[in-house]
Amino acid sequence: LKALRDYLNREGKLRCVYLSLQAAQAVQQQVPEGMQLLLSELASSARVQLKEEFVHKHWQAVLQHDGPFNAFKQLLAAWCDSSDRPIVLLLDEFDALVGNIPQGP
Repeated sequence: LKALRDYLNREGKLRCVYLSLQAAQAVQQQVPEGMQLLLSELASSARVQLKEEFVHKHWQAVLQHDGPFNAFKQLLAAWCDSSDRPIVLLLDEFDALVGNIPQGP
């Protein structure tokens, strides 16, 4: 996945971020903590991989405003709207979340 990310970013038509979800396994069914961890990791990954500040600047406000069940979707939508190119998010270790995701309200 990292090689695909690098290829897509070199091509220049897309902005691609790789994000491992392995760390989310530690929070189990604690949705607020898990979402905070996920958004923080996304912000860090976008900063390091793309030199992108949008997620870092907005993730906490989006989490506070939209809550843990909607924040990821809302942050991605806002980020995509603000970007001059389509954004590709490559999620790895998704299986770390299997069985750990409670149903929303």
